[in-house]
Amino acid sequence: MATPGLYEVAMSSDTRIVLAQPPFFRLFGSHNNRGPLELAYLARRLDDEGAACAIVNLDWTDAAVHCTWRNLFTRSALLHAALDGTSPLLYESVERLLGFAPDVVVLAAGDALTPWVDLGNAFVAARLAEMLRGHGIRCVGVGSRFGTAPQTRAAFDAVVDDVFGAGAVATVLAAHETRPWNPAPPLLGADVSGSIWDVTMTSFGCVRACSFCDAAAQPYRPVPPAVFAADVQQRANRPRLDIGDAIFLARGARLSALAEGLDGVGRRPGFSIELSVDQVTPGRLAELAAFGVEEVKIGIESADDSALRVMGKHQHVQQIRTACDRVRDQGLNLTVYVLLGGPVPDPAKAALRTLDLCRSLPADDFVINVWAYNRPGARPTDTHFSGDLVEEYGLTEVMGEFFALQAPAKMSIGRLLDIT
Repeated sequence: MATPGLYEVAMSSDTRIVLAQPPFFRLFGSHNNRGPLELAYLARRLDDEGAACAIVNLDWTDAAVHCTWRNLFTRSALLHAALDGTSPLLYESVERLLGFAPDVVVLAAGDALTPWVDLGNAFVAARLAEMLRGHGIRCVGVGSRFGTAPQTRAAFDAVVDDVFGAGAVATVLAAHETRPWNPAPPLLGADVSGSIWDVTMTSFGCVRACSFCDAAAQPYRPVPPAVFAADVQQRANRPRLDIGDAIFLARGARLSALAEGLDGVGRRPGFSIELSVDQVTPGRLAELAAFGVEEVKIGIESADDSALRVMGKHQHVQQIRTACDRVRDQGLNLTVYVLLGGPVPDPAKAALRTLDLCRSLPADDFVINVWAYNRPGARPTDTHFSGDLVEEYGLTEVMGEFFALQAPAKMSIGRLLDIT
């Protein structure tokens, strides 16, 4: 008798499927309590198909504070140890997963829905898969980080590239997807690990083509307003939600339709969104504030023209200044994203120019990243907070001044403490 395929196994009435977010921030001595959004969309599709599943966030802890971004940069050696297989957290994670007595485990490495790429590591997922398959458990890999780690595929029964929203499960479990794209809200109730579900989507993909961002590889598709409203409704206990779109493009009739959908929700939460520099106009900001936007995040990335060209960012310093001033003039909270290093002509010089610009901006907070993905020579241990890459890019002397720009608390996760 032929061995049943994944689809046949998953659709069996007595099959137990566990959708797991492997530990990642916990490997650095921190945590990430945000629910794995892509896995919740997978859970919805599985549930629609009649399959039993549970979501387990192995990066969750009950900690009430987070360490600083500076701390993560200084702990790069801990990821090296984990990828060598010497982290006890990996064994603990397998213990937890085996406790669910699963037949199939879907292991995430990154999240194909949001542009926030530091949500996993394909090599960590592969290490877990190797241990789980030793117990006869079928393993599926899912998430954007597998696209840059082909050597991890042998650890899985299947690896799915470029997973897209609610259509992903059919791709994971069946050979072909024939139904039209028809998203439903993510199934948050499948979570058994206490995650915080404060990210919602009004669209997937991106219309831009920034060279460092995974979202550029996905087609842009807006979520129907009724689906967005239903998703917000199931998060009614959250006073504030992050709209996870790569760029929040909704305006005019589209924004009105989203607002009308929310009219039936009851208490409307405040929103945090991401905008590109060229979208920040006084009229646009007033429209967004009326919708409920409280925070605007802008990826300025760099103040160096040559670096911006390599990144595919069509903006310049004066546009950045004007955009940031306009956000604050509207009374909105402003968070600025910076991307240092990478395959640019002079990373150290670009960083100094960017530091000078950042010091002049009226931002409430700065997120300081180094270019880790979608670049030549990417390594298994690369992250946006890699101390190794800081040294490689020649940024060691300047990083402390960038860290000094960061706020002691974030609107999304709360208080930060420097834990040494």
